Amino acid sequence: MKEKFQIWSCGGGVQSCAIAALIIQERLPRPFLSVIADTGRECQSTWDYLNEVINPALDKVDHCLRVIRVSAAEWGYYHNTGHEVFNAQGTLKIPIYTNESGQVAKFSGYCSSDWKQEPIDRWLRAQGVEKNQAVKWLGYGKDEQKRWARALTSKEYYLGLLRLPLVQDVPMNRHECQSLIKSMGWPKAPKSRCWMCPNQRDEEWLELTTEEFAAAVEFEREMQKRDPNAWLHKSCKPLDQVDFTRPSDLFSEMCQTGGCFT
Repeated sequence: MKEKFQIWSCGGGVQSCAIAALIIQERLPRPFLSVIADTGRECQSTWDYLNEVINPALDKVDHCLRVIRVSAAEWGYYHNTGHEVFNAQGTLKIPIYTNESGQVAKFSGYCSSDWKQEPIDRWLRAQGVEKNQAVKWLGYGKDEQKRWARALTSKEYYLGLLRLPLVQDVPMNRHECQSLIKSMGWPKAPKSRCWMCPNQRDEEWLELTTEEFAAAVEFEREMQKRDPNAWLHKSCKPLDQVDFTRPSDLFSEMCQTGGCFT
């Protein structure tokens, strides 16, 4: 039987920062490798926090613990550089809104699989860790029952290839994760996300830097050259014409996989 390796798949968000704190406090075992996928569109706040807070703190314990950034552009499949919005069949990968039928609908997305999971799997193989050897840590909190319940019924979990540290090892909800981060003396952790993600709430669109928002506007325009009915906002208006100050429906934009915000 091949040896299995504990791989911390860091998402860069609140739960992942809590996992880093638990590793430092020795309340979780040290992973064999710590990795985070770089889609090429992650908000800069995620990288700033990783570079200025998380990795320096991990370095003090063991330099080998630091989170390694894996580029989707370098490790994506040949037809998917990690930067393409459409797959080889012309299907959109991101969960965009569409008004093609005259009513607003939302697509399912699989960008997390193509831009995060697959590049990390390929990078791990290059390090000598096959997919059936990697026990990946997912940062679902104990309050995210739908997500961790789905994970616990997956084939990967059945094969012993998934670990849920914040559900099984040290059960914590999001509030408890935030309290732990604060107790470490660290600043408030950012919410990890891509700057063009349609799952952002209006207040999160407002949090983008000027450069990130401009990039999202250009991203939408380029996307609409191939699909003029695809939109990044539920209003189905050009992004630079949306009034983000209006009250937002709390449940209108939600990631269904949870893979990005761990």
